[in-house]
Amino acid sequence: MKNSVRISLIGAGIIAISMVGATSTGSYSIYHESAVQLNSSGSPSARTGAPGEATCTSCHNGSVLDGNAGVNSLTLVAGGTEYVPDAVNVMQLTFNDASSKNGFQLVALNEAEEMAGSLAVSDATNTKFVASAFLNREYITHTSNGTTLSTWTFDWSAPSSGDVTFYVATNRTNANAQNTGDIVYVSEHTFNAPSIASVVAEEIDILPFVVGYNPDKQQAFLDFTVNQKEELYLNVADMNGKSVFFERLGNYAPGNYSNKVHLDHLEKGMYNVTLFMNNKPFSGKIYIQ
Repeated sequence: MKNSVRISLIGAGIIAISMVGATSTGSYSIYHESAVQLNSSGSPSARTGAPGEATCTSCHNGSVLDGNAGVNSLTLVAGGTEYVPDAVNVMQLTFNDASSKNGFQLVALNEAEEMAGSLAVSDATNTKFVASAFLNREYITHTSNGTTLSTWTFDWSAPSSGDVTFYVATNRTNANAQNTGDIVYVSEHTFNAPSIASVVAEEIDILPFVVGYNPDKQQAFLDFTVNQKEELYLNVADMNGKSVFFERLGNYAPGNYSNKVHLDHLEKGMYNVTLFMNNKPFSGKIYIQ
């Protein structure tokens, strides 16, 4: 890709830079004033290193390094790599090579390199929302207060299915208020929708307990085997571990059982269903959509 850069003086001590480059979707134009200053109030859009985008080095003269080997750590606060479809997932970015002044920007794209779900600010003091109308993408980046941090949180409303890759660029500055000597790390982080096949496999592995969900009747069905007289309890928890349903099922004699439990008050999302037999837990997952 060839970029053309035009530099002109505008007044005393102010530099304007216009960059034109080719992307996978067309061309884009970037314009900054006072480019020698750190973007302390948030990075302009399209600086994540994602397909068709530049990185922070559009404004900061420094090295671009691989941040995948633990430098940039992006996680679901609920844990794991499977997101909850059609729901708000709380995300956390940790920059493990931070200095006294740091910046970041990230975007979430699907396999077609289009915006996957939507991003939202959950910490307005330290993070902000920016967008690119040309690329039709949304971004989360730092604020002035956020440059003093190395960990940031935000909300992501996930799509209903598909693999989603977050493209992340972090900037380790030397805090000299200039555009020289900074280090930029770029990384990719992929999250998946829960697989029905994997849920079924997990249920088979934990016999004598199998759990499923009937969306038409808004019922969870429980198939389980009792080997001796036991007292049973049922607990349903969301992916943050919060109990949303608890019931004492009573005493059961040895045998095979099929029970149904109404769960019509629950919101959409993934839930852990645990059956306690004499305090021994047997667990499975259900997905309510």
